[in-house]
Amino acid sequence: MRIALVITELHPGGAEKCFVNLACYLHYRGHQVGVWQMWPDPPPERRLLTQQLDEQGIVWRSGGARSAWQFIRATRWLRGELLAFEPDVTQAFLFHASVAASLAYRRFPKRLSGRLFGGARVAQPERWRQRLQRWAT
Repeated sequence: MRIALVITELHPGGAEKCFVNLACYLHYRGHQVGVWQMWPDPPPERRLLTQQLDEQGIVWRSGGARSAWQFIRATRWLRGELLAFEPDVTQAFLFHASVAASLAYRRFPKRLSGRLFGGARVAQPERWRQRLQRWAT
């Protein structure tokens, strides 16, 4: 199965570690796994998780978004990446990645046949984030 995993960023943290562990496990089980992060690559001293992906032979890419103003560009980038990868399933992690993946899927529902899954790991305190996440998932 072709599985796309999308996350906001790959700087070491709890959700990010779970994300990388999932990618490694799915790869170990024989699935074709692709990893995308919305932010730029972590700095060299914080590349523990990307090194783990490299060691397992899992391809990962970065959208390079450095601010909320670059979100639309990063969403377009993600849409193109997913179209090229043609996943059977896409799982999005964390707020920005979940919204971006949802927007990417809404822009090409007839061209991308895979299923999109996302989830709320952290309760969003801001109302606008709650509404946006509810709309996107």
